[in-house]
Amino acid sequence: MAQADTAAGVAPGAGIPTGAEEYSRQQNTQMQEEMDFPKEGELVILYGSREMILSCVLTKAGVCRTRLGNFDHEDIMKTRIGHKYHADISLILSLLDVRPGKTIVEAGTGSGSLSYSLAMALRPNGRLFTFEFHEQRWQEAREEFKLLGISGEVEAIHRDVCADGFCLQQVPAGIPASSSLSERAIVEENEQNLPAPHAADGVFLDLPSPWLALKHADHVLKGGGRLVTFSPCVEQLHKTFVAAQELGFQATPELEDPSRTSSYHYQLPMKGHTGYVAYCVKPSEDESLQPQP
Repeated sequence: MAQADTAAGVAPGAGIPTGAEEYSRQQNTQMQEEMDFPKEGELVILYGSREMILSCVLTKAGVCRTRLGNFDHEDIMKTRIGHKYHADISLILSLLDVRPGKTIVEAGTGSGSLSYSLAMALRPNGRLFTFEFHEQRWQEAREEFKLLGISGEVEAIHRDVCADGFCLQQVPAGIPASSSLSERAIVEENEQNLPAPHAADGVFLDLPSPWLALKHADHVLKGGGRLVTFSPCVEQLHKTFVAAQELGFQATPELEDPSRTSSYHYQLPMKGHTGYVAYCVKPSEDESLQPQP
């Protein structure tokens, strides 16, 4: 009888019964579907075009007014959340080996989408320094980081990293006398929040000319640190690789990240190429002392 019960139930070591597995799968699917729809009180980003990217906190009676029309928040809460560059973000986090407690440097901040993913992956005890050249985008990103609850992990800095670098030692001597009070305040605030030299575990560059910032990335990276760049054009990728190799970085073959949706029918618009990702590693001190062949 005991043998019959075992056979009819679950054999030792056989794992979860099929019924329980199906129930767990259904629960996970339901949770994922719920996460795909925004809820009241959540911050969402509305993407209309490259020139129209807005953010708002959803409320029941709220309305988002744009030049493309008015959008009721209740309608937005019934719309499945979309994703921009989700495949690129997962690839970048993997190449940077982002983990809790690490220090990552990012330039530029842009909309803050990657910054959010980096900050969440660095929790707890991690730190993200994100640099943005455009002052308005920098101000907006800082406010969004507060709304998202990640300002404790993220240090947003307004700075031209191609010219001035990432670290305090790379700050130009003094502040020009012609600078306005607001410019002086920004520079002084930035000087207090910059990362230390050779303190970063990884650096990510999403810049028009990333090769111009490589020497500064070398200065902020620790030995064995990882450098990842994102470029939409192969010409940018080539210049970045040449500059990285001249600085002694160990460069790997480039990666192209196509994001496609599998289906029996064509889905338009179909997104193919999104960009090229370059991945390099800064040699450790022991490796840099070895004679080159």
